[in-house]
Amino acid sequence: MKLTKYHAAGNDFLIGKYEPGIDYSVLATKLCNRHLGVGADGLIIVTEKPWSLVIYNNDGTLANIYSNGMLCVAKYLSENNANHDWFSINFADKEIQVEITKKSPFSSRINLGKVEFSNEYTKVKSTVKPFFNQEILTVQGPIHIDTVYIGAVHTIVWVSTLEKALESELAKDICNNPIFVERPHVNFVKLIDDNNILVRTYDKVKGWILSCGTGAAAAYIVGKTKGKIDEKVRVHLEYGRLDFFMNADNIIMEGTATKIAEIKY
Repeated sequence: MKLTKYHAAGNDFLIGKYEPGIDYSVLATKLCNRHLGVGADGLIIVTEKPWSLVIYNNDGTLANIYSNGMLCVAKYLSENNANHDWFSINFADKEIQVEITKKSPFSSRINLGKVEFSNEYTKVKSTVKPFFNQEILTVQGPIHIDTVYIGAVHTIVWVSTLEKALESELAKDICNNPIFVERPHVNFVKLIDDNNILVRTYDKVKGWILSCGTGAAAAYIVGKTKGKIDEKVRVHLEYGRLDFFMNADNIIMEGTATKIAEIKY
């Protein structure tokens, strides 16, 4: 089986075409292992006509979204199959619109759809609905948070000093707060100016990660909703950047993806 490894802002994925008779869950655990395999955040299997895909986490479980993975898929299809700049991909009962904006250096736009604020989506146990711009008690005292759902539950915390926040236990404490039925990813966000923010994401399973596309999108929509940032914003991550703007009620994410290697397994 031929696989290609890509990364988008530090999120790395192995991508290949569907072949029958393979247990891809087992394959993901083998190949994505960073010590005993190739190493990756996930394995993406693509089926042709119509384009559809399944994403496996590196522990073999199915992923419900990986927006940076979509950038990698756009790069993969651009290099291997797609002969036009617009196409749609079926994933997890959704049809995701993709636009190739530049071939070299490569960039693409992904329609991430609408963000949800309701407690039914964010899984927050509270009479306050939606649970937005609210205060919870943490190890550092009362903290204001904003929680939204965009393929996953994300909580946003605005900080003035990112370095001190990253060194603290605050993200872990928020993630495990009993108010959440489903533990959220926690995103620390620092405002640079009206068009630029810094985001660092604490994954509920992995801890601090290099980047998270949906976390960046959540930070963007929260900042826009609260009037902190403009319509078009660049999110700066540890290993890259993502641009965001709105198309009607849909969040559009634009970013690049880089090919790392081709693998034959």
